[in-house]
Amino acid sequence: MLGTLVITLFALLPEDEIMRWGWRIPFLLSAAMLAIGLFVRAKVSESPIFRAAAEQADNEKAAPPIVEVPRRPKVVVLAAFGPFVAAGQASIKSRTASRVLRTTAEAAIRGGSKDNDLTDVR
Repeated sequence: MLGTLVITLFALLPEDEIMRWGWRIPFLLSAAMLAIGLFVRAKVSESPIFRAAAEQADNEKAAPPIVEVPRRPKVVVLAAFGPFVAAGQASIKSRTASRVLRTTAEAAIRGGSKDNDLTDVR
């Protein structure tokens, strides 16, 4: 909501004013918001439940993630890993298709060859 307000105010400024000094305003606003956030973070204490959980986590020794992840249900691991595999396959397919199309287009421009005669369509 604050972003919408700032954009609306910037839309009211003439372009030459934005170019001269208006571009500095978002940076100054972000510095002010950072200062407010640091102040709030320093003054607000942690809840007793969070402190107890943090102490308990400090006392327990957790296994490294490389050991912990395979112990989880296979469906969760596959659901997390599946999109990476799909993206890799799509990348390989698109690269292969572009190479085939480029080779075919180059052969068509040269007029074909004995090995790749594009004029003989069956």
